[in-house]
Amino acid sequence: MARQQAAQRVAARVVSAAAAVQAHRAAEREQCARLLEELAECRAAQRLHGDMAMQREAEAELLELQANPNPNPNPYPNPHPNPYPDPDPNPDPDPDPNANPDQAKGMQDQKVRLELEKKLAASSQKFAEAAKLSAELKALAAKHESDVATRQQVLVQVESERAALEIEKARANLPSPSPSPSPSPSP
Repeated sequence: MARQQAAQRVAARVVSAAAAVQAHRAAEREQCARLLEELAECRAAQRLHGDMAMQREAEAELLELQANPNPNPNPYPNPHPNPYPDPDPNPDPDPDPNANPDQAKGMQDQKVRLELEKKLAASSQKFAEAAKLSAELKALAAKHESDVATRQQVLVQVESERAALEIEKARANLPSPSPSPSPSPSP
C-alpha cells in the first residue's frame, strides 16, 4: 500500500508538472505573439519611415532640378574620353531655335519620378514593381539617347542644306557673262 500511495503521489506530481508546463507554454505563446505583433508594427513603421525619407529626398531632387534645370548637361559621362578633343570649343554657336527645353525638362522630371518610384518599390520589397520601373527607366534613357542622336542627325542635315543654299546663292549672285560684241561684217 505504501507503494501505491507513492505511485499516486508521483502521478499527481507528473500531472501537476504537465499542467504547469502547459500553462507556461500558453503564457509563452501569448507573450511571443505580443512581441511578434510589436515587431511587425516596428518593421511597418520602419518601412513607412524609409519610404517617407526616400520620397522627401526625391522631392528635394525634383525641386533642385526645377530650381536649376540643367546642373549637369550630361548625366552619363563618357568613361572613355576622346584623346583628340575638338579644337572648336563651341561647335554649335547657333543653337537650334526649334529645340524644346520643356520636353527635356519633362523627360528629366519623369526620370526623377521613376527613380523615386523604383526606390520606394525596392524599399517596400516589391521587387517585381521595382524591376518594371527599372525597365521603364532604361526605355526612357534609350528614347532620350535616340532623340538626341536624331536631333544631331537633323542638325547635320540642316547644316548641309544651309551650305548648299549658300552655294546656290553665291552662284545666283555671280554676274552673268556679258555677250561679247559680234564683229560687224565689213563691206
